[in-house]
Amino acid sequence: MGIGELLPMPGTRRPYPPEFGTEAVRLVRESGESITQTAKNLDISHESLRCWARHQETDAGLREGLITSGCAKLHRLRQETLILRQEREILEKAAARPRAGGSWFPFLHHSPSFKAYPAPTQKVCPVPDS
Repeated sequence: MGIGELLPMPGTRRPYPPEFGTEAVRLVRESGESITQTAKNLDISHESLRCWARHQETDAGLREGLITSGCAKLHRLRQETLILRQEREILEKAAARPRAGGSWFPFLHHSPSFKAYPAPTQKVCPVPDS
């Protein structure tokens, strides 16, 4: 047995299931006890219980704020925005490369058959002389 199995690491605790938080808040409301006392009885942090109560009040419309589903959507949108910004940065760098004196095909410059002058063009239709 290692030491981690004997003593829990400080500040580490498995997250509580959502149902536990819901029931804990219901217990606070029905028992009439304070959040601090109920938290002590359940052996949990009073701050966790206070946060769960605030989230439930917000979701029920009793308190102003972003509801839980709105928080999840906001988080997802922020992640998508971050990815889009990274993709845009990559594309901007790729688009700027040829303008900075580079070439789309840098291997051609090292080829012995590469010629710096343009290839001759053929006339496709007659051009009237002026």
